[in-house]
Amino acid sequence: MGYYDWDAQLDRLRLLQDDWDSYGAPAPSHESIARAEHVLTKLLIPKGWIPRRIVPAGEGGTAITYRGGPDDINYGDICFLNDGSREVWAHWVNGGVTADFHREWQQHSSSDHESLDDIEQDVRKVLFLIKSDVLLTPIDAAGRQAWRETLER
Repeated sequence: MGYYDWDAQLDRLRLLQDDWDSYGAPAPSHESIARAEHVLTKLLIPKGWIPRRIVPAGEGGTAITYRGGPDDINYGDICFLNDGSREVWAHWVNGGVTADFHREWQQHSSSDHESLDDIEQDVRKVLFLIKSDVLLTPIDAAGRQAWRETLER
């Protein structure tokens, strides 16, 4: 993927109003956009894990999205929701069988700060599951087993 104007994409999200999708979706809050921007600039870009897009989340928030696998059929999102929670989604197809992965994290108070280490693990998991070539860190057999064990929890 070549150059992407993240500032312009984030600015477009800041301009959205409630019902932006004509189905009543709340606009992304300034806080959800700021959280996504922080993760993008402090974690994703420095590691070279460049997302496909940054888009509004239908449930209200900001989603960082990835694609992977043959013909980009697989996808994953890290969503920073307006209520302060974070969701991780992955959907992939393997040999004609589809599978989904979903986790939610609640932020208990406005003083809680998300750990970039925790978010890094979320992003690694999504990139691994959707077979994205964005994940540049080699995963050996022990690493694959660790991922399987994590997914079974």
